[in-house]
Amino acid sequence: MKRSTIAALIALSSLPVAAQQDTKKLEKPAISGAQLSLKLESQQTIAKGNKFLLSKQHTDGYWGDPKFPAFTAFALRCLIMDPANDPKAGHSDPVK
Repeated sequence: MKRSTIAALIALSSLPVAAQQDTKKLEKPAISGAQLSLKLESQQTIAKGNKFLLSKQHTDGYWGDPKFPAFTAFALRCLIMDPANDPKAGHSDPVK
């Protein structure tokens, strides 16, 4: 289970910033059957991964060791790149 969550987070972190563009401007193809199942499973895995990341955040706001900010940067990128986030709504409290 942890491997699939980590794999999903790594895949999200490697997406280009252009993937964050407003999706209303793009035409979306109809999703059904196996594609819909994969989409829903992916969303569930991302949500579980983000829940795990939020549970590991220190009270001072960092992840991992404060001497190594890359851990915090990686966690923040995963939280920000979540497709369920609305980019117009601003950032959540843990990201701030």
